[in-house]
Amino acid sequence: MPQINVADYDDDQRLRTDLATLFLGALLGFPIASKTLTNWRAKGYGPRPEYFGIIPLYRVRELKRFARDDAIQPINSRRRNRETRAIAHKTASAMETESAAE
Repeated sequence: MPQINVADYDDDQRLRTDLATLFLGALLGFPIASKTLTNWRAKGYGPRPEYFGIIPLYRVRELKRFARDDAIQPINSRRRNRETRAIAHKTASAMETESAAE
């Protein structure tokens, strides 16, 4: 895998997906596949792209923000978020049942 020097890039620079994955991999310390970034973009996750026509471009500052704030969540926190949503759904359903019974 090619090495990339993060310091060589200005925060306002825009990178195409292939270079953005190398940059993000350098920030996180492990490689990211271009397909991963494409899948994240399709699901509305990951760094927010800007578009030049149909070409997604990523600002360096957005890649840095994503790596700092959102990229790595412990698996337990994701599981906990799912469990919290399930409990909230059950609670809302129970409240609706109670109000319908009155």
